[in-house]
Amino acid sequence: MTMTTVTVRLDRAAKDAVAGICEELGLDVSTAVCMFFKKTVNRRKLPLLRREVAGQACHADVS
Repeated sequence: MTMTTVTVRLDRAAKDAVAGICEELGLDVSTAVCMFFKKTVNRRKLPLLRREVAGQACHADVS
């Protein structure tokens, strides 16, 4: 399987908070993002409820 890199821009506080949560769960951020992507592909939809993310700005650069 060919691997690629995904770059995401977000504020430092959000990154640090996610990294801390992942660490508590025994994961790193990269593994958590891979899990999110795989779940999205398997379900063919985002594994989040729209109301959970409504109004939250997020800018992503996927390459």
